[in-house]
Amino acid sequence: MAGKNFSVLGFPSNDFGGQEPGTATEIAEFCKRTYDVDFPMFSKVVTKPGDAQSPIYKFLGTSGNLPKWNFSKYVVDKNGKIVAFFDSKVKPTRLSSWTRLRSDVRVAFPQLGDLLTHAGVCYTASMGKDSLSITDNRTGKTYEVLLIDGNIRARDLKQIQKDPDDFGVMSYDPAFMNTASCQSKITFIDGDKGILRYRGYPIEQLAEKCTFLEVAYLLVYGELPTEDQMREWSDGIKYHTMIPEYTKKSMEGFRYDAHPMGMMVSQAAALSTAYPDAKDISDPASRRLQTIRLIAKMPTIAAYAYRHGLGLPYVYPDNDLSYTATSSA
Repeated sequence: MAGKNFSVLGFPSNDFGGQEPGTATEIAEFCKRTYDVDFPMFSKVVTKPGDAQSPIYKFLGTSGNLPKWNFSKYVVDKNGKIVAFFDSKVKPTRLSSWTRLRSDVRVAFPQLGDLLTHAGVCYTASMGKDSLSITDNRTGKTYEVLLIDGNIRARDLKQIQKDPDDFGVMSYDPAFMNTASCQSKITFIDGDKGILRYRGYPIEQLAEKCTFLEVAYLLVYGELPTEDQMREWSDGIKYHTMIPEYTKKSMEGFRYDAHPMGMMVSQAAALSTAYPDAKDISDPASRRLQTIRLIAKMPTIAAYAYRHGLGLPYVYPDNDLSYTATSSA
């Protein structure tokens, strides 16, 4: 919590059931994607006593407590004193868990009050105007749920429990009629007002003034390309327009009246067998290459699907044509 002298630090470990076998980067990305963790994640550590034990856990072990499973939690004051330990069974989203903090924790952090942590986001029990107060009429208890950009996290409802054995309240929203699955920095859409923006640019401006590949560059990198960037981007796309021969032959197995979208989706999936390096999602250079490959090969696949439906022989992509023209070759 910037400006409040409080930090949350994460130390992944593979000591418990081999649950974190990947690299530190892969673990951090998984935690961010799965648990919305946004606090710093450090290199993997060994928590168990021995020659390989991390110095940080040698220190934490002096409290008489070492982790028995993932998600164990320590509170260390600004003087380096270990003032509290919570095992993995204690859920940091529950206020009742944190009210068990000893008085010396309250002395160490008087400005935080009854501290709550939720997936790396720290906030006090009194959240002010950017929150909702929810009263459970079954128990009479009142809960505060943080508002983020006017929205709540469905997972925050889980703290509302009828009794300790209750799983907690869940949101039920068939077809995602009023649920957002992510925060997008790419797209803004308001269907009722007819607004669609990509990276802040109105779609009507992009449609009138930009090519397909310029918009693709915008979506990937966040800004429209310069002339030099566009030249490099286009050359990279043209270099990867061909699809492997064996994936082309697999298209011949479809019926003459197969739906083009089904054919295109299946061929896109088949490309993963031709490029095993695509599995290295933690490598930015690999991700960029797979992005270029997929953009480059889509017009070729679309053209092959179209010609297949007409019973015509396939034609190799012509890189002298524009990007969109190759799909009708």
